Amino acid sequence: MANEYILLKPHDEAIGQIALTKEAFELIAKFTLEDNEHIELDSPTLRKALVCKIIDNKLNISLDIKVRYGQNVNTLTERLQKAIVSNISKMTDVKNCRVDISVVGFIFGTH
Repeated sequence: MANEYILLKPHDEAIGQIALTKEAFELIAKFTLEDNEHIELDSPTLRKALVCKIIDNKLNISLDIKVRYGQNVNTLTERLQKAIVSNISKMTDVKNCRVDISVVGFIFGTH
C-alpha cells in the first residue's frame, strides 16, 4: 500500500524526522505546469488529472494535460518533465522522482 508521505533523510545532527505529504508534491507539479501558457491540466469529471503516489518512499507523478494546438508536443512535455523533477529536487531534496505525462487533448482557439 502506498504511503501518504516521503521521509527525508536527516542530516547528521538532526533530531527527529521530516516527512512531506503527497499534496506538497502535487502543488509543486501544479505550479510548475501553470508557468507554461501552452499547457493546461485536463479537468475530467470522473478522475483526477494530477495524481501523486508514493510507493516504497519513491515518488510517482502522473499528469493528464492538454497542449495548445500548433505547439511541439514532444518539446513541451520533455521540458515539463524536467521542470517538475528539477523543482521538486530544489524545493524538497527528493531526487527519486518519476513523472509520467499523458497528452489527452488539445487546446483550440486563443486564450
